Amino acid sequence: MADKNLIFNALAYKDDYSSRPGLDEDFKSGIPGAGVQMYLKNSFVSLKSAKLHNPNDEVALFTNFILPEAWKIQFQSNDISIIYCDYNKFLMPKETPFSLAFYKLCALDFAVNHLDYIQYCILDCDTYVNGDFENIWEDSRDTLLCKNTLNPSNHPWRKEISEIYYILYRTKKPITHLSGSVFAGSKDVLKRYLSNCYECYSLFIDEYKKNDLYIPISGDELIWSMGYENCIYKMNSIEPYFLNVNHGWSRKGFYGASHMRYDGQNICIWHLISEKRYSMIWLYNYYTRHHAFPDIKTIATACRIRNIHVSLTLLSLRTLLLDKNIISRNSKKRFKLV
Repeated sequence: MADKNLIFNALAYKDDYSSRPGLDEDFKSGIPGAGVQMYLKNSFVSLKSAKLHNPNDEVALFTNFILPEAWKIQFQSNDISIIYCDYNKFLMPKETPFSLAFYKLCALDFAVNHLDYIQYCILDCDTYVNGDFENIWEDSRDTLLCKNTLNPSNHPWRKEISEIYYILYRTKKPITHLSGSVFAGSKDVLKRYLSNCYECYSLFIDEYKKNDLYIPISGDELIWSMGYENCIYKMNSIEPYFLNVNHGWSRKGFYGASHMRYDGQNICIWHLISEKRYSMIWLYNYYTRHHAFPDIKTIATACRIRNIHVSLTLLSLRTLLLDKNIISRNSKKRFKLV
């Protein structure tokens, strides 16, 4: 263990707790129902793809419930460890949206305090890994590597995080809004960061109990973000290696991607936010039949991801032709190669 890195997912189940608004009706008490099955299939795709591209790293699923035997065999026979971790830290009121997502904080805290690895990376279950983590490990050697949502200061979630931070610390400023989708770092860096996160969590719970502080809508990103605000070291951005895709049937054609090319040289993680029920399940079924994942272009097509190209349109042509100097301006050699 000591000479390896760890890549893992975290999946929890708890009665009356929320995984994600809109999916809770799928969760059944006692045994994994349809919702848990969906997340297990997502996690298998995430971790198996990570292992294929990073054979020298350990991959694992952290969970607080006992998996059925068939699922244990499915994960373990594919070199994916199953690690039991009780949900006994960072536990939020059950009414909190995404209340089960706070288990990621609990699992990461357990990993860095009880498991001996060089570096750690926790990923959301709805991710597909299509490259090695060499750059990720390098960029998270001495600092925290994570994802800034880049939301404006008036975004409802970021605004809420800033307001709660002010209530707890009496410091009024726009707080950096971190995504809860990926975190990487060394044992020492993550321990210090999680210590800050737990301080913020404890203050929030005290305020919630004493003064009836309102339930946050920003989920686990509230704690990730406030914890980082109290850090003394800088954050490295995972953006060069991370494709964030947010579109789907429910969005009626809306398309959003964080990079112009899905096959960029350094991109090694796809976060398929809207594909939990769709392409991630297709990828799971494909792998169980063929014992391999499709090529990257086929996966992109299935996930409705496209490379964005700047092309000449009638509107752009008309705009160019309105420039009377277009020929002379574009015929000049403005750059000289030396």
